[in-house]
Amino acid sequence: LVEQPWQVILCGDASSQFDGHAVLRTVRDELALDTPVIFISGGIGEETAVELMRAGAQDYVLKNNPVHLRLAITRELDAAQTRRAKKLADERIDDQNRLLNQLMASAPDAIYFKDLQLRYLGLNEAECRVLNAAEVGDVVGRTADEFLTPERARRWREEEERVLATGE
Repeated sequence: LVEQPWQVILCGDASSQFDGHAVLRTVRDELALDTPVIFISGGIGEETAVELMRAGAQDYVLKNNPVHLRLAITRELDAAQTRRAKKLADERIDDQNRLLNQLMASAPDAIYFKDLQLRYLGLNEAECRVLNAAEVGDVVGRTADEFLTPERARRWREEEERVLATGE
């Protein structure tokens, strides 16, 4: 398992329940692998099979059901590929968010994002200064109306509503 990556791990009958849990501990905890683990058995019992599934096994297949084994392997290979793709996409999103946060933090101009109800979704320190807000967390989820004088808030809201209506 350490020397080369495997796409799926098949475990046959073990002499005791501990052995299946030991495999899962090694794969999941010690090596931190996301490799699917499928147990193949002729009689470890339903209760033990459920315990192994709860401990991280992807499936339990009876020895006398090779069709189920083939289907389980195919399903788990597809699921593992989907998990890897999602993890990669999440990492890319995290990278983009870090870059955006760095850009916003270093920009001298006020930058902000709002939802259609004109509530702040995100903003930088420069926008906080415009609003006289202590920190970004004080502003997210709220509207500029809560920070500006009534007249300035009215003008600002009219301008933002115009932008939303026209897209300009």
